[in-house]
Amino acid sequence: MTRNHKRRKRKKRKKRTRKIYRGGSININSPIPKYTINQTSNFSTVTVHLTDREYIKIESNALNLSKEKKGQPVKVITKSGGVFSGIKRKLLAGEHFFHNYLTAPPGSPIELTIGTPLPGDIVELILRPGQKYYVAPGSFLASTPNIKMSTKFGGLRGFFMNHTFLTKVSNVGTGNGVVFLSCLGTSQIINVKADEDLLMDNGLFLAAEDTGSTMFKISRPFKGIKSFFFGGEGLFMRFKGPKQIYSQNGNILHYAKRVSALILKGKRS
Repeated sequence: MTRNHKRRKRKKRKKRTRKIYRGGSININSPIPKYTINQTSNFSTVTVHLTDREYIKIESNALNLSKEKKGQPVKVITKSGGVFSGIKRKLLAGEHFFHNYLTAPPGSPIELTIGTPLPGDIVELILRPGQKYYVAPGSFLASTPNIKMSTKFGGLRGFFMNHTFLTKVSNVGTGNGVVFLSCLGTSQIINVKADEDLLMDNGLFLAAEDTGSTMFKISRPFKGIKSFFFGGEGLFMRFKGPKQIYSQNGNILHYAKRVSALILKGKRS
C-alpha cells in the first residue's frame, strides 16, 4: 500500500468523524409534535407522535419505547450544543454532555415513549419565543429543538442553597416550544401574589420563569439563632411576588441523602 493511499484513507476517516460529530442539520423552528403525558403510575411517561418535519430533543437514557414501521427506524442526530456549553452542563449542573434529536424517516410517522428516571410527575412548560426559565439541575427530560440549555452561576446564595449552578432553558426559535421536566413525587403550581412572599425548601424547587430580576433570596423559616441551629430547618428560598413557581412534593436532596446512607450501611454490613 503506497503512502498516498494511506493518506487518503486517513483523510476519509477524519471526514467521517467530523460528520458523525455534527450529526446533520436540524430545523429548530419545526412545529411542536403531538404528545400525551401519562401519569397513571409512579413513573410517568410522555408519548410523542413524530413526523419527518418534527423533532424532539431528549436527555440520555430517557427513551423507553419506539413504535415504528418495519425497516423505517427512528432517525437520531446527536449534538452537544457546543463543546464548551456541553462541558459546563456536564460538570457544573449535572446534565449530560450530549443530547439526542429524534425525528421520523420520510413518510413514516413514529411513536416514542419517553420516561422519567424518578418516581413522580412529568411537567410541561410552554415557552414563547424569547421566554426563559430556570429549572432544577437534573430535571430536564426532553424538549423541542428551539429550546436552548445553558448553565448559570447561582452566586453565593446558590452555593448555600445547593444550587451553585442553575440550568436555564430559553426559547431561541420563532414559534412556541415545549420543555418536559421530571420531578420527584407530585408537581404543584404555586401562584404568588404581588403582596406575598413564598418560602420554599430548596429541594422542592422545580422551575420558575426568568423575569430579569433577582429570582430568589436566602432566608430562614423562623427568626432567632436558637431555632436556626437547633430547630432542624435549614436555609430556604424566598420568592417575591408576583411570580409563578413550579414545585415538587418530594425533596430530591433529602431523597438522595437517604439512599446514599442506605447504600453505605449495606456495604458496611
